[in-house]
This record gives sequence, structure tokens and C-alpha cells, in this order.
Amino acid sequence: MNKWSRLVGAGMIASTLVAGTVVTEQPAQAKTDTVQKPYYNYKGYTKYDGGFVLDKYFVSALNNENFTLNGYKVAPDAKVGGEGQKSEVFGTTIVKDNKGKVSTIEFTVKKGTISQADFKKAHKDNRLVRTTTSKTGETFLKYKTKNGGYLAAFDAKGYLTGMSIYS
Repeated sequence: MNKWSRLVGAGMIASTLVAGTVVTEQPAQAKTDTVQKPYYNYKGYTKYDGGFVLDKYFVSALNNENFTLNGYKVAPDAKVGGEGQKSEVFGTTIVKDNKGKVSTIEFTVKKGTISQADFKKAHKDNRLVRTTTSKTGETFLKYKTKNGGYLAAFDAKGYLTGMSIYS
């Protein structure tokens, strides 16, 4: 019996030492202070919903130019305007400059669902640089982002009809 208890005791001591060794031999992890930019990814047809334009994560990602729509993201160094190439993906117009970089993403949203007041409230932290109203009563809100901007179009009744995001 004495041999048995010594064997069990030695086994417990050995396992404690092994467990302690494993814990103390784990490498220390360096703490990094990296800041991650807000991002947002949307896939699908915007013309059937579009409610995502009021999402706080979308608004923040839009301001930080880290928004992807159907796999496309506006390139900060793309040339807006001029000659380029247009394509359509899930009802969204993608405009590329002559070097193939996405310069503009344009999309429509479901009519009569997002009011101008709700849109302005959701985008209040982004920089509104101009409000324009046409003779037909349409309103356009132009916002500035870090390197580009976006334009929101509203019908005469004050509802969002579409957006254009550019570099």
C-alpha cells in the first residue's frame, strides 16, 4: 500500500510540474494598439430595400471610405468623371476610370421608404457640404468624406430615391 501511495503522489507531483511548465512556457503576446477602420459590406439588390443607408455602421463606414457594395469598393485614387467603363451588378451601377479603378457606385432604393428627415438624422455626424433643390422639388444632399463624398437624391415628396458614392 505504501508503494502505491508513493506512486500516486509522485504522479500527482509530476503532472503538476508538467502543467505548470506548459503554462509558464507559453510565449507572451505583444499588445498592439492598431485602430481598425469601420467597414460595411452589402450584397444584393438595393432597389427592394435600401434601409441599410440608415444603419450607423454603414454611415460610419461611408465616412471612412470603407464600404463595399456587391464586391465593389470606391478606390480613393480613382479619377471621377471623364472616360471610363460602366457596368451593372444587382441593379447597382459601377463606374470605373480608364485605369480600371472604381470611381463611383450608384444605386437606387425602394421608393417612399426613407424620408429625408430620417436620412439626415442618421448621417448627422458626416459633413453635409451642400443642399440643392431643383425646380421640380427634388432635393440633393452632398456629403464630404475623407477623400471623396456621396450624394443622396430625394423626390419632391422628400423620400430617398438613390445615392451616388464617389472618390
